[in-house]
Amino acid sequence: MSDETESKARAWWHWRGFIAFALVLLGAALFVLARRDLLAALLTLIVFSGASLAMCPFWISGAWLLRRWWERRRARCLILAVLVLVPALVLMPALVYLAVHLTARDGLLAGQDRYVVLIVVDGGSFERALELFDEAARDEEHYREEINRAFPNISKHFLGEGAYTLNGVTIWPSSSVPAHTSIITGAYPRKNNIVGQRYYERSLRHHMSYIGLGITAHNNELSTDVKTIFEYFPEARSLAVIQICNRGCCLYVPGQPDDNYAEWAWEWVVMCLNGLGRRTGAPGIPRLMVLTFGHIDHISHTRLLDSEEVVDAYRNVDRLIGRMMAFLDSRDLLDKTTFVLTSDHGIAPVTHHLTIDRVLEDLRFDTFQSLKYLVKTDWGMFESNFWKGSKRNFDRRYNCAALWGGNSDALLYLKGQERDAQGTMARSTWDIIPTQECLENYHAGGEDFNVIERLLQHSPGIHFIITNPAPNEYLVHTAEGVSRITERPLNEIDAAYRYDVLRGEDPLEYADVPALKLYVNTGRWLTDREWLDLTCTSHYPDALHRLANSFGSPRSADLHLIAADGWDFTPASVSRQVLTGTHGGLDRKQSMVPIMFWGMGIKRAELLTGRTVDILPTILELLEVPYDPAAVSGRPLDVLERDRDVGDVIQ
Repeated sequence: MSDETESKARAWWHWRGFIAFALVLLGAALFVLARRDLLAALLTLIVFSGASLAMCPFWISGAWLLRRWWERRRARCLILAVLVLVPALVLMPALVYLAVHLTARDGLLAGQDRYVVLIVVDGGSFERALELFDEAARDEEHYREEINRAFPNISKHFLGEGAYTLNGVTIWPSSSVPAHTSIITGAYPRKNNIVGQRYYERSLRHHMSYIGLGITAHNNELSTDVKTIFEYFPEARSLAVIQICNRGCCLYVPGQPDDNYAEWAWEWVVMCLNGLGRRTGAPGIPRLMVLTFGHIDHISHTRLLDSEEVVDAYRNVDRLIGRMMAFLDSRDLLDKTTFVLTSDHGIAPVTHHLTIDRVLEDLRFDTFQSLKYLVKTDWGMFESNFWKGSKRNFDRRYNCAALWGGNSDALLYLKGQERDAQGTMARSTWDIIPTQECLENYHAGGEDFNVIERLLQHSPGIHFIITNPAPNEYLVHTAEGVSRITERPLNEIDAAYRYDVLRGEDPLEYADVPALKLYVNTGRWLTDREWLDLTCTSHYPDALHRLANSFGSPRSADLHLIAADGWDFTPASVSRQVLTGTHGGLDRKQSMVPIMFWGMGIKRAELLTGRTVDILPTILELLEVPYDPAAVSGRPLDVLERDRDVGDVIQ
């Protein structure tokens, strides 16, 4: 390539970036103007994908006319170019200016001149990353050297100067949509009502999938009893980049799961808003910024987890974090910023696939299957309900809805049944919630059978089935045994649990661990935090608390299914795309995530463990913002420089 050609290519890249960012701000402006969450999200997606097509004819035509004028010096070409380009050139700055002023929240974060950057690395497991980079670490010194080499920025700032735990625990189901929502709201599915990637609400005969256009309804589906992190700072400008849970956010930048794009979009938003703010007098840089780096999760589904592409994705996250810190430092903002780095879930290898819809068909259920359509080969299938999920069909056709998650979790909903005095099934309706007795003697396909036992016998891919037979009681079923989790609420946040094995082997394997065996079948109650500390290094960390909090919502299923290690529940239409990685399960690989803090107000500390729902209350305590304990599920982590009474920030 000649120097002239290369120079032209660089110039085109520069202008292409500027145009793309202007289109992002156009989408953000319409998002702000709409202000209704469902409509706003839909408009943002439409504008983001369609604005390029709408504006490209103006830019291409104008550029072609300018070139004709330059080559042939024809005045009419220049006049036409001006007529084509001026409206576009005027419209873009006008919309950007409008976006800046309509989102002119000039307040500080709780009255403090500081910034918070929350980065959620979708599917990122720091423990898994270290395994990838150094499978044979010989000693502690060699291990530390490998960390410093593989993650120089994370190692220097978060591990060397900040507060962190590598034993953070996400929620169940450990799938992207509910897990992200719990980070941003600090609440479990029991409170925020986002119970999975898909759910069914029996009272409304309503099926929802967030995989596809259904994601545009997420903010409306989110419970109004909880607040997002953005809603705790209504006076401060905020920014969300590819973050699905963005209710209350000023500016939302959607996009594909591309980490480089996410960092690039963030950088341009900060730079342009800073410049526009100085020139217009409007507030500039957002005070609260939430970014999602989704590439690790995206490629881990279809690439081997130890492949070079996955390794490069982990390295790239560290590189991008270094770029963000350098960018803020160049604007003298780094010393005012607090960084939070976490993940929504881990990733585990998968070699066997079980289509949960077909399992229920094999058991002769009339099961609902949403209409699926292929969007992109390596993305898999998106879906919608259309006429198949109509109220009429649920009342007359279906007695079952089996909804897989992301991919090792599934929610199973069944019609409730009533029997007459002779024990014959007399009535079946979605208005009845099936009891444990009903599940153990269910009528379908012309026979009565135990649904739980039949599912466990059908395939080794179904490992756990969890039911909620009575308030504050949860049964964990496997083919080898049954155990019971009993919950006793202590206050609006904390609870105590007792764990008993009722039959056979312990499903959670706690009875096999010496430190845990003391609390199994002894009738002893431990708080959820005590169970967390005891189980955070076990194969099923924090299982009691996570499983209990997956129930309690009107959208909770009758049976919560978890795949065995190495299995998932994806439909054949998706699994034939050669899925190699999965999440949604209860085991350590899918459940453990890093939780890291660095920057203003953060001390140097290494924590034993923590939960992703603890991140929001920790940020609120850092900024001395009061919150309602009924609206959160977490507790502030001990990462702050100065000691304060947690009760001071709780109303």
